[in-house]
Amino acid sequence: MSGQSNGEKAGAVTEFGAKIPVSLVDGFTFVDRINWNNYKEYNDLKGKIKAYRDRFRYYPESVHADKIYRNRKSRQFCKRNGIRFSGPALGRAPKEVDPERKRRAGQDESDRILIEGKFGQGKRWFSLLKIMCKSAKTSEAAMGADEAVGMR
Repeated sequence: MSGQSNGEKAGAVTEFGAKIPVSLVDGFTFVDRINWNNYKEYNDLKGKIKAYRDRFRYYPESVHADKIYRNRKSRQFCKRNGIRFSGPALGRAPKEVDPERKRRAGQDESDRILIEGKFGQGKRWFSLLKIMCKSAKTSEAAMGADEAVGMR
């Protein structure tokens, strides 16, 4: 749940607020980390997958990640561990796409959009956009209280 980023939203050029990489498993949202520092979150994917393995004792069948996580290192890690990485392959798109692959890509994108819905739910229904605490610790406590109420 980052704030404004690189002029993409509302013309802002800086980023503010907590970065909260989350995972969604069977309708449950898992938050393993909240970070207030400016960092490149594409490095989080490997840790999130390992957290999944620690929590459930096996790797996920597939990973549906946002574009920032779709890089060579993440793809190699998934391939080594037998995880299907959703999203288009790196490089030039093929001229002809197998209909089954196209169908699966559409379903993968639908699955990935569910997590965006959880962010929207947190912002609208649980007022996460209105948290105005002065310190990181009190903000995290307020976020945790809101999530405990119903981020399922």
